[in-house]
Amino acid sequence: MGAAALAERVDALVAHVLQDALGVVLHRTLLQAITQRLIHWQDAAPPDRPRRHDAVVRMWQRCYERALPRIVSLEEPFGVICERLTAGLEEEERWTDAARVLEKLVQHTAARTTPSVAPDEDPRPGLYVHIARLYLEDGNFTLADHHLISRGFQPRTTPRLITLQFRAAQARVLNFQRKFLMAAQKYYALSLATDVAGGERADCLRQSVVCTVLSPAGPQRVRMLAKLWKDDRVRQLEGVGDGGVLAVLERMYMDRILRPADVAEFRESLLPHQRHGATTVSDPTVLDMAVIEHNVLSCRRIYQNISFTELGRLLAISPGEAEEVAAQMISEQRLQGAIDQVEGYVYFHENDPHQDWNAHIGALLSQIDEAATRVALA
Repeated sequence: MGAAALAERVDALVAHVLQDALGVVLHRTLLQAITQRLIHWQDAAPPDRPRRHDAVVRMWQRCYERALPRIVSLEEPFGVICERLTAGLEEEERWTDAARVLEKLVQHTAARTTPSVAPDEDPRPGLYVHIARLYLEDGNFTLADHHLISRGFQPRTTPRLITLQFRAAQARVLNFQRKFLMAAQKYYALSLATDVAGGERADCLRQSVVCTVLSPAGPQRVRMLAKLWKDDRVRQLEGVGDGGVLAVLERMYMDRILRPADVAEFRESLLPHQRHGATTVSDPTVLDMAVIEHNVLSCRRIYQNISFTELGRLLAISPGEAEEVAAQMISEQRLQGAIDQVEGYVYFHENDPHQDWNAHIGALLSQIDEAATRVALA
């Protein structure tokens, strides 16, 4: 029997048992019996031949469509149908379709969950994280962020595995939103979690390095660079310790000027979204902008003042663009200095004691946030 014919028969059977005349109790009892039989049929496929995957997905899809209008009275069987249909859609890499199925389930779960439900028994956090991960697979970071950020996720009352999945999804969202410094901090915290698999910890540490390099130059990035440079695990990463990534990290940490040739190998390791243009200075790539801003900070180690023309020559951009970069960094307090537009010079200042104090406070707050993340992951 073909997949379409089998799905039609299951659809007809489910439609028959959900007739209004049978009543709610029979609806639930009969649908539970049908779903259990379908699960047995699906799981009993011999391992030496492929499962009739197309028929399976079609059947669960028909069951889902028939049960959806009666979701309130078909609570338990509807949950089973959603889980099986989601698994089938995931195998077909239909990520958004699978996410939408779970959204219907989580809406019903939210409607029936009462305040008396213990936090560790609430299924919603796991469903929200699962939905977010599915949207991430399809590159829909807006909806993934919606399910992660707007749900009031509480790590201390959520099972450990779900908490780790939440942190990983959150780091990916921040990465794709190009909030690289925040993403680097999240990735680094995950790389320290002992119950994360070794390979995944290494991937998190690698992404932490990449996101730190791509983040805007300034005191917060300096602290992150120092943390990574002093971490011996970075030198042992495959493709990092013996490649251009470590060389870029070293030159940034040492405040040395970076040339295009210095970042050529690092550029090849970037993900597609990390290669896109920035939003200022004639729209260079994110890496180009990070290198430009780093080189401006490096110049203050060499010069007390420098003309826009000379600064532009060092940065390989026009004098006007060099002025724009310096002005933006000064206005955002990522660079201590002043601009003389009449003479066409930028003057570098020693760090203001008040700025140092603010930086220390910022570092302390960052350490507190990292400690809180480690406690949540412990």
